[in-house]
Amino acid sequence: MKNIIVTPSTKPEELIGAYYELLNIDNSIMDRIVIKEAEWHFTKEKIHADGSVSPTTKHMMVSENGTGWYRVYGRGNDRIFKK
Repeated sequence: MKNIIVTPSTKPEELIGAYYELLNIDNSIMDRIVIKEAEWHFTKEKIHADGSVSPTTKHMMVSENGTGWYRVYGRGNDRIFKK
């Protein structure tokens, strides 16, 4: 089993065919999918009423069927791997 770390330079096509697991707090598997679609999702910069600014963010999104999507956090509550 080879773990895949998603970085800003990861190409979505590199994840196709890999497994995505969403984990519970005790590391038990809540959900597992085979990644058939992956894409970067961008949230544009937002200026708030108080003048503060939320910067543009980039998140990898993965799906098995194109309708239900998971955001890849990579902070211990999910993992991507190939067998």
